[in-house]
Amino acid sequence: MNELSAGFYFIATGSKFLNEACRSAERIRSVMPGFSIAIASDLSPPKDLFDHYLAIANPQFNFSDKIRPLLSTPFQKTVFLDTDTWLCTPVTELFEVLNRYDMALARAPMRETAASIAPACFSELNTGVIAYQRNEVSFSVISRWASIYEDRVLANPEENDQPALRDALWLSQASLLLLPSEYNFRFIMPSFAGRGTVKILHGRHDNYPSLERLLNKSRSPRVFLPRLRDSVSRHFVIHSLPGLLMGYWIGWVAWIAGFIGKTVDGVRWRFRKKG
Repeated sequence: MNELSAGFYFIATGSKFLNEACRSAERIRSVMPGFSIAIASDLSPPKDLFDHYLAIANPQFNFSDKIRPLLSTPFQKTVFLDTDTWLCTPVTELFEVLNRYDMALARAPMRETAASIAPACFSELNTGVIAYQRNEVSFSVISRWASIYEDRVLANPEENDQPALRDALWLSQASLLLLPSEYNFRFIMPSFAGRGTVKILHGRHDNYPSLERLLNKSRSPRVFLPRLRDSVSRHFVIHSLPGLLMGYWIGWVAWIAGFIGKTVDGVRWRFRKKG
C-alpha cells in the first residue's frame, strides 16, 4: 500500500499515554512492519517508531484530546487504536473493509452508560479501535461527536466519549460495520471470543504475550473471566444441574477469596496508616 493510503493512528496526551502508545507501536512494527504509524501528542515521540507526528498544542486532558485529532489523520484509511491495545495478529482486513464501509467499530461490552436519543438496540460502541475512511461522511460523524461530547462534558466533567459517539452515529448517514469482539477484546471484564483468533487486546496488562497465548490457546468459542468473582451467577451461569452445582461452589470460593482479599487489604491499610 502507498505510505499515506493506510496506517495506524494513536493519540496520546501526557507521558503515561505516550509511553503506552510507544509500546503498542512497537508491537505493530513487529506484526505489521509494512504499515505506517502516526501519532498526535502534546509531547515529542520517538522518531524511529512513528512516521508522522501531529502536535497537540493545548491539551484538555479529557476525551476532546482524542476525538478532534481524528480529523487530522494523514491516511486515506485509518485504524485508530487506544494506547492500551496490543495486536495479536496482522489485521489488514480492517483496512480492506473500508472499501465498502465508512467506519468500523465493535460494540461496547456495557452497551449503555448514559441516556441517548438512539433506541436501545443501537447501543454504544467502544472507541478504542476505530477503522474509518478519510471522507466527508466519517469526518461529519467525528465533528458531531466532538461537539456533542464537548457540550456534555461542561455539565459532567466525568462524561465518557461513547454516549456522544452513539448519538452522532444515530444522526448520521454513515455506513457502519460492527466488528466482532475479537477485534476489540475487552479482557478487563467478562468477555466472549468466537471460533478463531482474538486479534486485538484492549486493556492494561503487565504481560500481553502471556495473555495472548492464554486467550488463543483454543480456537473454540470461549468465555474469559478476568477475576474469580466474575464466576458468580451475576456474570456466569451454566444451564445444567452439574453446572449449577459447580457454579454455586465457584461462587462460594469467589466470595471467600474476595472476603480474605478485603480483610488483608484492610490490615495493610491500617499498618500503612499507623506507619
